[in-house]
Amino acid sequence: MSLLNLERSGPLIAVAILSAHAAMASEMTTTTGKITDAATGAPVAGANIASGSAAASTGQDGHFHLSATVGDSLTITHIGYHTTTAAVAENVEVALAPALLQGVETVIRAGLTSKSLQQSTASVSVIKVARTRSSGERHLQDLTAQIPNLNWAGGSSRPRYFQIRGIGERSHYAGEGPPNFSVGFVMDDVDLSGLGMAGMLFDIDQVEIYKGPQSTMFGPSAMAGLISLRSAEPVPSRERAASVTFGNEGHIAYDASVNAPLTPMVALRAGFHRGRSDGFHDNAFLNEDDTNRRRETMARVKLGYHGDNGVRFVATGFVADIDNGYDAWAPDNNEALHTYSDHPGVDAQFTQALSLRGEIPIDARTSLVTISAITQSELEHAFDGDWGNDAFWLAEPYSFDKDLEGWSYDFFDHNLRNRKTLTQELRVVREGDLGHAVVGVYGKRFTEKDDREGYVFGGDAAALESEFEISDLAFYGQVTRQLSSQWRATMNLRADRNATDYSGATDGGVPVVFDVSEWLTGGKLAISGTVADGVAYAAVSRGYRSGGVNQHPRLDPANRPFESETLINYEIGFRRASARTSSSIAVFYNRRSSQQVDLSSQQNLGDPNSFVYFTANAANGRNAGIEAEQRMRLNPHLDVRGSLGYLNTHVDPYTFATAQGDATLGDREAAHAPQYSLCTEVVYRPLRSWQARAQISAVDEFLFSDSHNEKSEPYQLVNASIGYEGEGWSLKLWSRNLFNERYAVRGFFFGLEPPDFPDRLYITHGDPREVGVTLTTDLFSR
Repeated sequence: MSLLNLERSGPLIAVAILSAHAAMASEMTTTTGKITDAATGAPVAGANIASGSAAASTGQDGHFHLSATVGDSLTITHIGYHTTTAAVAENVEVALAPALLQGVETVIRAGLTSKSLQQSTASVSVIKVARTRSSGERHLQDLTAQIPNLNWAGGSSRPRYFQIRGIGERSHYAGEGPPNFSVGFVMDDVDLSGLGMAGMLFDIDQVEIYKGPQSTMFGPSAMAGLISLRSAEPVPSRERAASVTFGNEGHIAYDASVNAPLTPMVALRAGFHRGRSDGFHDNAFLNEDDTNRRRETMARVKLGYHGDNGVRFVATGFVADIDNGYDAWAPDNNEALHTYSDHPGVDAQFTQALSLRGEIPIDARTSLVTISAITQSELEHAFDGDWGNDAFWLAEPYSFDKDLEGWSYDFFDHNLRNRKTLTQELRVVREGDLGHAVVGVYGKRFTEKDDREGYVFGGDAAALESEFEISDLAFYGQVTRQLSSQWRATMNLRADRNATDYSGATDGGVPVVFDVSEWLTGGKLAISGTVADGVAYAAVSRGYRSGGVNQHPRLDPANRPFESETLINYEIGFRRASARTSSSIAVFYNRRSSQQVDLSSQQNLGDPNSFVYFTANAANGRNAGIEAEQRMRLNPHLDVRGSLGYLNTHVDPYTFATAQGDATLGDREAAHAPQYSLCTEVVYRPLRSWQARAQISAVDEFLFSDSHNEKSEPYQLVNASIGYEGEGWSLKLWSRNLFNERYAVRGFFFGLEPPDFPDRLYITHGDPREVGVTLTTDLFSR
């Protein structure tokens, strides 16, 4: 090139060099930003940001960063939101418009990470308690009709044991085996499985019911599902509220809560509830109307810390003091709810619990979550075993004269139980460009001591002192990856080392010491994505329930342990929501392997307490069904909500040895598994401050037990309320079971009535009609 040409082209070369330099500099620009929800202003986690070949995703706080070229554009996508573009800049803030849910997003918080209900790959029912407590609902028992395929078993003053999709325990008497449960129950990160009596709704913000195996998230106590209650969080504002309720059957309840900021980073929330009722049954023999009484108290304190650096801690302490009577059975099954016992029972629970949850950022994308909990419960359960008295049995048609017979037909059973639980969980959450990952470790130490007096092990003993020590150490991991702008995949795995040590002694018997241990594994693989303006998912998961020890002292050592049970669940579902409607549907099929079956038999005629309990791996089983929920706002004055649960269960035939020879059971549906459960609710607001509500629920018949073929009757219940809401206060008149329906919640089939003691079905009824008025106020808030 000549010097002249070089001189002429010099300026062009300089421009080219400067342009290339600028381009190179722009390619190295780091773009940071935050993605929020346009409707709520809340940060959006897991949003995908792409520019050319570069990509990133937002963390829990909605922030992201990636290298991009100035002048290019960013494409932001997230399931449930409209796709949005923005120009590349050093700092970008984008508000995503919801494509599915116009309004407040429902966030479920009991899983490994908090996430939108729309993102869940499981059948989950969520109830915002503050929106539903208008018809006297004060316990989880009062909400179960709204949840498809959720049932509970009577036999206690409040539900302790639940069944999800036909799987779950119905009792846990002393001598019945270790405290292993198929349905988990958690309140404020405290494991209360088998202690459902504490499920009072006072100051509870949200109830989440996970259906299907959740073992990979919650361990061996969630093979059928999990119930989570979470109370209201401390917030940086001053709030005060109180309510008082009066109703029939001596129903009086009052509660109060207060929330106060202590510093700019620390807030305190505290509350107290006390309720009482006579319990709907009248004892004709003692001429008393409160032998089935309810006396329930709950106190809770929460302390929250939220630091500028993203560190969060919430400490929760609560006490549940339940001092209920138990007198709910009668030999004549009368619908007047009269009892005749001369020794009414007791059903009490005193639980103290502490939990601490912390979230600690490690870097911009990684955080550490720690969850610690400790609880101690003292339980007392006692009942009149014969449900009668000498005068009752002397009268026709029994004519049992203790003086002529030489013995009194009088039995009583009493059990004291002390349970201690300590749990610690650590998990690391990592947000990546195309998804997130979670790894964690979980440890649990559980001790339960039982002291029972009565006819134990079929009359082989009059007293039992026993102790279970259960330890659990688990390791788990979860990976979620964005497959495209519309589809994502999730996989998780969990391995549990479960060990059970048992020692028990009866009066005059040989002490029994036994232990079992095993590794339990579960996992889940799911895919979800946007379909037809909704979110669809498909998942396969494996859940498990740990094995245990049968306690009867005369069992052969080979028959004493029973093995763990596993469940494989296949499920597809769809959710869709808009400003006026929301709907969800799930279809599932599962197979149970080495199914644990709870068996019982009466050993001695004339002794209603002479039951032997035995758990065996008797058979395989299968469950299939549908769960659907729908909410619609037809106009500004009228809301309609509904739910449907359909369930088809089958237990394969199995044979087991008895004193009378081999017996074959099964080849039928599972116990406490109604084929359908329906609920429809209409909320009408004729004027701004007035509201009327009617709820109709229906439940199909169901088998009472694995050991016999007796069934309940189908039933329908109607709840209703009408209320007025003023400025800072409300007054509501409500009724539960408005038409005073009689329905069975538990049934036993055995020989109770002298002199021949024929086998017969005996049932206990659910609550009859209840009417009350509730005044609520937050006028003291400022």
